[in-house]
Amino acid sequence: GDTLRAEVKGKIQVDIPGSTFDRGFIEFKSKKLGAVGYNPINEPSEYARLTSRDFGMPVAQMLLSIYDQSEDNWYYCDNVPILDEDSLGLTRYNLDLNVLRADGCPIPSDYIYAANDSIIFEIDYKVNYNTNSLLLNYGKMDLEYKNVNAVYNGFTPELDIFTCNCTRQYVEIANYKTVITESLGRIDWCEGRSEPIELNIKYGTFSNYTPFEYKPAVELSYFSIPAMPGVRLDSVQIISLFSNGQRIIVDPQDPSTYVDIDIPEPTVDNVNFPGSAPIEGFYELDLFENLDITWDDNLELRLRYFYQNEGCIFNGNPNYFGRNDNSYAESIRSSRIKKDSIHKMGLLGKFLIMDLVPSICDVTSLSDTITWELELRYSSFYPFEESINEVDLYLEVASPNGNLIPIEVIDLSSNQSYSYENGLLNLGRAQESDTLTLLVKAVSLSCETENIAFNYGWICEDATEACLEKQLECTGVSPPGVIDMLVDTSANEYALCDTFEWRDIQIFNAGLGKLKDIELIATLPPGLEVVEGSSRLIYPLQNGQEYTIADPDNQVKNRYTWSINDTILPFIETGLPGVTGAPLNSFEVVFQVVSKCAFISGSRLIFTTRSNLVCDKESNTVSRISGPQSISDLDTSARVDIMADHSFNYCTDELIVSYTLLPDSLFGIGNKLLIQLPPGIFYQSNSCISNGMSCTVVEDEGTLSIELDAGLDTVNVDLSFAVDSSLACERVIIPAYATASVNAFCASENLECSIDYVTGEAIQQIDLDKPSFEFQNINLNLDFNQLSTGITMDIGNIGEADADSVIVSIYLDLDGTQTITVGDSLIEDIIIYERISSGENLVYIYNNNDLSTEDLCQLIISIDEDKNCICSGDAVANFDKIISNFNNTLICSGDSILIGANSEMGLAYLWSESENISCVDCPQTTFFYVNEGFLPKTFTYLLQVTDSTNCSILYEYNITVPPSLEIATPPSTVCS
Repeated sequence: GDTLRAEVKGKIQVDIPGSTFDRGFIEFKSKKLGAVGYNPINEPSEYARLTSRDFGMPVAQMLLSIYDQSEDNWYYCDNVPILDEDSLGLTRYNLDLNVLRADGCPIPSDYIYAANDSIIFEIDYKVNYNTNSLLLNYGKMDLEYKNVNAVYNGFTPELDIFTCNCTRQYVEIANYKTVITESLGRIDWCEGRSEPIELNIKYGTFSNYTPFEYKPAVELSYFSIPAMPGVRLDSVQIISLFSNGQRIIVDPQDPSTYVDIDIPEPTVDNVNFPGSAPIEGFYELDLFENLDITWDDNLELRLRYFYQNEGCIFNGNPNYFGRNDNSYAESIRSSRIKKDSIHKMGLLGKFLIMDLVPSICDVTSLSDTITWELELRYSSFYPFEESINEVDLYLEVASPNGNLIPIEVIDLSSNQSYSYENGLLNLGRAQESDTLTLLVKAVSLSCETENIAFNYGWICEDATEACLEKQLECTGVSPPGVIDMLVDTSANEYALCDTFEWRDIQIFNAGLGKLKDIELIATLPPGLEVVEGSSRLIYPLQNGQEYTIADPDNQVKNRYTWSINDTILPFIETGLPGVTGAPLNSFEVVFQVVSKCAFISGSRLIFTTRSNLVCDKESNTVSRISGPQSISDLDTSARVDIMADHSFNYCTDELIVSYTLLPDSLFGIGNKLLIQLPPGIFYQSNSCISNGMSCTVVEDEGTLSIELDAGLDTVNVDLSFAVDSSLACERVIIPAYATASVNAFCASENLECSIDYVTGEAIQQIDLDKPSFEFQNINLNLDFNQLSTGITMDIGNIGEADADSVIVSIYLDLDGTQTITVGDSLIEDIIIYERISSGENLVYIYNNNDLSTEDLCQLIISIDEDKNCICSGDAVANFDKIISNFNNTLICSGDSILIGANSEMGLAYLWSESENISCVDCPQTTFFYVNEGFLPKTFTYLLQVTDSTNCSILYEYNITVPPSLEIATPPSTVCS
């Protein structure tokens, strides 16, 4: 920024009186005599850059002054042309009067150089380059400038030249440099003050002040120290300050001279330096506000400062950077140039290196309790021996949607169980490097695979916020519970109107997950009632305790419902355990029944049990039928054979049952057909059809009675029933009885009454099968011109019934839940009229020309249960890989082709390869290749298009380039 002035003053002397001259030159030649502080390899180039007239030392101004003694007048020229120059530091300025006049210099046309005329030539060179010396060294170059001057007339000056006062001058040019050396600071990871961080700062040039040294005008404007998360700058002192290597301003041996620096509020300046941690801002310190420092002082100072840890957020990353900003003035202009110099600073704190390693991360449990075995591995890092405060380790188990309930964390080495403190599971004090083996248990309230997050790290004593937070994400799935039941099927006889105890209704969980809200429904034949106050429950089944339970609900005649819920069994309030919890997975219901005169001797009891899964979905339904229950001492000689058949329309939920009755003799008066309906099966009025009789059905809350005409030897009956949708894909039991009448004595009421007895029966166990669908695979394909999107769906029928059609729904997941909600948009319902047999698959391609790239990332493809006649459907929101396959494109060698997708807002684009294409992060790129080989060459490029949710679509392009056409032999004449 400063200038060097070269000045030549001389008087023309001649040895031949009266001689005059019209030509001349002034020559400067520079030479490097020596250098200090440079890499020997770089030293020549640094010298060349420094002395270059075009770069390092441009001419700021020049003036040629000529004194004409004869006229006593001065002529001034502000520009002197160059006669010649070389790359070795030589420059000759042309004093040819005709050249000067032609260049605009106001010299009279009759003037020629004569004895005793004077010449003054002044040039200011601007020093425009600060040389690069070694890292911690100042740089200095010693330069020699040689001057040669001559005037002559007409002939070549090299033949005979006379010069005088040809002097040599010397100058040292030192670079400006800021050098900072520091000691590494340490800070405790919990609250505490850091050790002192000290910086040695030198800035300016060499301080030898030789007479010809060029010294820059340098001013340190401010010094910045980084503001970092978790710590604050506590104090700053200048503990040593020397000016120009001699003048002592702050004496390091005299603390009373130390200078305390005011600490301002930090600026907000989020900066990321390469290889460092983020910085939130800077404390900009004015170090010399009240000190006697001038712009040309070369300073050496020592700065000492402290950080205060405000918690444990700062964990000792050694890669933070500070910076000091300097300004230096430019003497030619009035403006100032700001120069920032950045130097690394270090602040270390002890911190833990931690990892949580699962033996199995994605766990499938054999019960509703899911366990993960985890190894918490940690080791402390601190490069010094001094001890610091210890910290506590913590673990937090989190289920994003609350479907996994953590119940226990155990240290397997000590068998210690941990408890929560301040919302975190405190694992105790961290000692030396170690490994904790932990067993985490959680109860699943879900029927699906659930995510679980293990947040872990360390925390200071009595703190409520963690110091280090890391996360391990795993999954857990508990197979659903399965309700089942055993019922006594032996035949029994009782006296009419007797009370007897019914046992051996054993209900158990045959699955792995828990069951809750269990119901037992007993459908009793007419004339049989449950005795009030007789209901009891034995739990567990083996050697269990007997509990009195509430009477069953009897809102529907002959149908009794026991609700086995948490108010009855508090100790299984979380659900009936699965088989791995045996014998706690089973219980028995005991009750008493009493028969009345309306009882049908030989009829059976139907028991149905159902429950809910822990996710509040219905589990399976199981029905069992007892053995025949008869009245003793009756004349039951009549016999009827009953043959039964059925058909089920799963789309209309209509069940048609057909009976054929063949008596051993003609039907008599009072013969009936009785049909006992289970819950969820409803007779459709006036649907009974029979041969030769009116088929009048009398319905009494679940029991159908049809009077059979006397004298018939065969009866055919068809009936239609509506099936509740909750019974889809379940098995139901429908008993049908042929009955006749007989007299019996009711001892408890001391009366003779007519009762019905079973002459024949047909017990139908009907599977209400429907199709069940799942997507075996989904692929998404775009054609080459991208005008159409094709979704290939592989649909499998995993149900027991064949399907004649399926409806597939295409949704846009507008709320981002990846499940179908009211916030989503239905694009289209696709009706596929093709037969899919049980166990078979169907591949279907759906085309849509209007889907954008964003739409493709939001697709949910679903087979909805409420739109299809099915037991279960499927929905897919995430496609593992979305690849768009394009046909192979052939181009000639040396030609180009534009490939890629249409640009859309909010999407990021990245090509898999960079060779032979014009850009790698644009939606469309130009491919160009010259094939100089002998065989065609095929290139494959993948364009990854990613939206804001990180959903990616891959476009694949295949391009084949044949070899360039070449003529291998010279042309020859074929015909003439």
